[in-house]
Amino acid sequence: TARRDEERRMAVEKDAERRAEAEGKSAAVAEAERKALVERKVAEAERKAAAAERKAAKAAEAERRAAAAAVAAARAREKKAAEAAVAMRKAAAAQALAKQREIAAATPKRVFSKVPQDEALKAGLNAYMARDYRVAMDYWLPQARADDANAQFLVGGLYHDGAGVMADPVAAYFWWALAAHKGHGKAERMLAALVTEMRPDQVTEARRLRRDWQPIN
Repeated sequence: TARRDEERRMAVEKDAERRAEAEGKSAAVAEAERKALVERKVAEAERKAAAAERKAAKAAEAERRAAAAAVAAARAREKKAAEAAVAMRKAAAAQALAKQREIAAATPKRVFSKVPQDEALKAGLNAYMARDYRVAMDYWLPQARADDANAQFLVGGLYHDGAGVMADPVAAYFWWALAAHKGHGKAERMLAALVTEMRPDQVTEARRLRRDWQPIN
């Protein structure tokens, strides 16, 4: 009887050991599965975070490029507007100079053209000393157009200094060249100095005007 009891006890212990071993294996498997699940969740979270970072980076880059493009477009518009303004100013200045030269070459029509030569030169000097340069031009220009060297020299000075008219080296050259051609000493010296200040195209234009000019008698 004792032997059978011992056998039953040993059988019970073995059975308990088997159950404990099975439970241990089951627990190990469950733990491994839990760890694997956690690792998968962590990996998935990291993947989503990386994807979100890439998306945010792309959006930031797109915004940066859009901002840079807007700045470049604004600068291009400003540059274009500035260039247009400069072109308009140059065109206006060119038109003003062309009109000025046209007036200088035209036949005088004002009453000043009827003033005797000596009186016109003197009256023009009085106006010049009073800084009324436009009136001085009105007196001197008819005499200059009539081929008076002194008047031509004085008119050239007004154009050179921009007194009463827009400063115009071409017109100054034109009138001084006419006076110098008649032996006017001051005109010769002023013309020689003026040439060193002018561009080649301005000298060419002035010489063309000088070549084509005819006095009004």
